[in-house]
Amino acid sequence: MATTTRKTTTTRKTTARKSAPKKAQAKTRTQAKVEPSPVERAAYLQVGAALAVRDTVIEAVSELRDLSDRDAATRELNKLERRGRTASNRVERKVRQRRNQVERELKRNRTRVERELRTRRREAEKQVKVLRADASRLANDVTEAVAPVVERIQKVAA
Repeated sequence: MATTTRKTTTTRKTTARKSAPKKAQAKTRTQAKVEPSPVERAAYLQVGAALAVRDTVIEAVSELRDLSDRDAATRELNKLERRGRTASNRVERKVRQRRNQVERELKRNRTRVERELRTRRREAEKQVKVLRADASRLANDVTEAVAPVVERIQKVAA
């Protein structure tokens, strides 16, 4: 156990000895770093802005250069055509779905109205049949009731 403690202590000393010069160097580097003057900052700002503009121009030119290549232009046109076709197909699909929905709804409503109309027509025909039967019966009753009176009048008139 004493050996392990001694070895750890030795390792610590060696590490401390090696890292001391590095710490001193880092300290001198940070001390050497000086804040730039306002003039330098303005110059750095302009250079940075110019580099940003340069990057933007290079990117735009490279895109144009890519499009100047016939194959790249063809690919771009094909991509746009596919996108347009996809959008068109999507609209056509929605229109077709809506048309089918309206047709189904129309058929459902028509069937319901036809069924209701048949039911009402049957009810009306039944009522007409009943009323005709009642009228016929009443006519017979009236004829039977009036027949003796008519016979008397004919006898009296004759």
